[in-house]
Amino acid sequence: MLSYYASLLTGETDEIKFDIKNWHLIESATLYILLVFAPPSIFELAVYM
Repeated sequence: MLSYYASLLTGETDEIKFDIKNWHLIESATLYILLVFAPPSIFELAVYM
């Protein structure tokens, strides 16, 4: 977090393409939500039986 603020202060963020970075953040958040809230698989159900 501190390195992000330091880059804002020094102006190093001018050459970063934030539209590409935001897309990757959305992809990773979506994958995490999918993996956490996915229904149990057949292998997980077999363990409980």
